[in-house]
Amino acid sequence: MIAPTAQAIRERLNVLASQTGNVREMYQHRDDFVAFVGQESRWVNLTASGWRRALQGMQVGGSAQSLSGGLELIDDDVVENNILSSRLALVIQDKASFELNDLRLRMQHLENTSELSTKDVLRPEVLAKLLVDQWLAAGLTRALWTKVQDVVQQQMLDVI
Repeated sequence: MIAPTAQAIRERLNVLASQTGNVREMYQHRDDFVAFVGQESRWVNLTASGWRRALQGMQVGGSAQSLSGGLELIDDDVVENNILSSRLALVIQDKASFELNDLRLRMQHLENTSELSTKDVLRPEVLAKLLVDQWLAAGLTRALWTKVQDVVQQQMLDVI
């Protein structure tokens, strides 16, 4: 699902880059397109490897984890990243709630657990966080993410 999502993002940015408008916007759209094309394969590869690591982590220790309850300071960047991933997760949860609930129940039955782990990649919030984190790790910006998040949302909904 990542490669088709990257293709859809590239197409969206190409359309934006080819639009006419004021000079500043035209340059920004072109720069966004160039930035994404330059980092597209890196984002796809990072996301795929992050997905595999998350799946391996679930096979090794897939039990639900409790929260420590301690307080700690959170960096502004972490908060911004969580906001971006939460938006995507909410859209996925809202539009595909029946399918996700059915999948959750089936997985609980197969794994003989009462609840999926908080780090289970089948949870929308974990998937969304993975996508955003790898986007930023690939050197792409939050501003660019916000320009294409509707494309990512639609692609994720089509798959989910």
